[in-house]
Amino acid sequence: MGLGDRALTAAALAVRATGAALSGAAAEAQAQREEAAQLVDQLSDDELIRRLDALVFLTVAEGYLDHFEPSARHGQQAMAIGRATGQGDLFPMLYAMLGTALWVQGRMADSLELLEGAVEAARLVGSDHSLAWNLLNRAMAAIAAGDLELASACAEESVALAKRLEPGGPVSAWSSVPLATVLLESGQASRAAELLVTSAGGEELRMIGGGWRARCLELLTRCYLADGRRAEAERAAGAAQEC
Repeated sequence: MGLGDRALTAAALAVRATGAALSGAAAEAQAQREEAAQLVDQLSDDELIRRLDALVFLTVAEGYLDHFEPSARHGQQAMAIGRATGQGDLFPMLYAMLGTALWVQGRMADSLELLEGAVEAARLVGSDHSLAWNLLNRAMAAIAAGDLELASACAEESVALAKRLEPGGPVSAWSSVPLATVLLESGQASRAAELLVTSAGGEELRMIGGGWRARCLELLTRCYLADGRRAEAERAAGAAQEC
């Protein structure tokens, strides 16, 4: 028998959807996400105040499953409720996903404003882990906006922090992506490919989760092609098709 707590159920579904998305179980993640979203959208603000994590993890799951419009909508709802009720403990996770959902939809100014605030907040509280994470997302938004100079500065700082904090960890893997993109655009394809492979889990980039892994494999494919390494490019392209 269930507990009858809709908000708790929504939070559990959203967490499961996020875990499945990150582990590559796409079908399971999509099913859990749909159920979570349907329930979350039925909840009142009073119910969501009690379980803000339902909104936050749904935002994350939707971001990794390429549902960017609902991800932005749920993320902004979570941000508004969190600010109104003083619940900011999940904001570090929320900043990255909401900022990404915004720039993917072409809302560059909104994304950069949000992520710049997140970077400054991380500096103020002295959280190097949050700073590294927010810098890499700010770099991704800058790339989307065509500002490679800003992207390079943010990405290089993020990579340096990640190497010191958790070499071989998820932040190291993700921070390699914007820096590799900048390196490729500046004619350093070989260095870009090496950075991705060594930081993100080998040629299959296993450290990158969700639908983003296919995008990063496409980036690696372009790096190999620009470096004249056709066989490696074909392997990366094949891995992307299997995602």
